[in-house]
Amino acid sequence: MKIFFMITGIIFTILGLIGLAVPVLPQVPFFIIAIVSFCNVSKKFRGWIRGKKLYQKYLAKYADRYLALGDGVEGSFFPTREILRDL
Repeated sequence: MKIFFMITGIIFTILGLIGLAVPVLPQVPFFIIAIVSFCNVSKKFRGWIRGKKLYQKYLAKYADRYLALGDGVEGSFFPTREILRDL
């Protein structure tokens, strides 16, 4: 599964970089999916992301409740109805 998440992270990082150059293509969703994918690959990267103030202020309550950022793949890394309802 780590290989899958590594490949997914690389693909979405590339799409995010293309989105920076092409104004019509959004980059933020691609970078978010890439970050979540890389968090499922590396414990060190996951710890670094969780230590950031922006993560703690805006994403921690949703990530802890809805996203699989743990040691394995236990959930989905796409938003669920509950996240959209809470917004």
